Amino acid sequence: MTVIRTFRLDQDVDEGLKQISEEEGESVNVIANRTLRKFVEWDRPAGKIGMMQISRQELVKLMDTLTVDEARAQGSWVGIDVVEPVVRYLHEEMNLDTFVRLVDLLARYSGRFRFDHTVAGGKHVMVIHHSMGPKWSAFYEGAGSRVLKDLLHIDMVSSTTDEICSFEFTLEGSGRD
Repeated sequence: MTVIRTFRLDQDVDEGLKQISEEEGESVNVIANRTLRKFVEWDRPAGKIGMMQISRQELVKLMDTLTVDEARAQGSWVGIDVVEPVVRYLHEEMNLDTFVRLVDLLARYSGRFRFDHTVAGGKHVMVIHHSMGPKWSAFYEGAGSRVLKDLLHIDMVSSTTDEICSFEFTLEGSGRD
């Protein structure tokens, strides 16, 4: 369902929207709607909980100062001390669905990774694709394992490569087929 709404825009914003529209081959309406959706779903809530943008290069450089085990430990800390409060802020309760929704939002708006979650016959496969190296795989493994095992009490198996971190688990009666 859509709603018709009228806005007044500063001339430079309108010109910027037109330019982006031409470059991307999409209507100004599509560009504006996508931008407003990002503001509502991510930018505003992220600002309220203290998240900030940082370049990929800075993140990789920071991670380079850690060993793989330290990166995994840092991810484990993030899983409990950051992920849980953020999920509770955004969705009021911590469960598998709200965790998946957070990871999906991060994938869509942070630019750090792509996220796939498939469910077939109760078997869940969650995959994080990134291009930031094995330490980041260890970081994501630490965070995801901590959330899934310790917070959600899900018996799962994780695996990593230099650019992928995955989690597999089976939930009986999973209605997300």
